[in-house]
Formats: sequence, structure tokens, C-alpha cells
Amino acid sequence: QWRIVFTVVDPRRNEPNLCITVRNLDGARVEGGCFKQNGTTFVYKAGTFYLDINSAHIWSVAVEQNG
Repeated sequence: QWRIVFTVVDPRRNEPNLCITVRNLDGARVEGGCFKQNGTTFVYKAGTFYLDINSAHIWSVAVEQNG
């Protein structure tokens, strides 16, 4: 299990403004979602992945091993 911790610096709108998609090395979507505010999302899969991030705002993302 691992987690993605994220912050959105400018969440002025009431719409999701930070979209994070976890993809495997073939580019297939494994997990993901769009968020309106700071938070944490957990991923319960093992393997090698990359993050596909889309936002019009200032953001930061950290990947942390849990446990």
C-alpha cells in the first residue's frame, strides 16, 4: 500500500481542479481521481507506475510508502 499526498494552492472554484491518474508502464489507468482541495489518496496495488497530473492551479504531490 502506498499513498499520494497532494496540495492545491489556489482552490477558488467549486470544481475539481487537480486530476491525478496513476498509470502502469503501458499507459493503462490503474487508479485516479480529480480533487477540489488538499488530501490523500491510497493505492493498494504493487508494481511500477507513473503519475499523470493535470491542473490549472499551483499544486504539489508527494508519493509515500505506507506501512
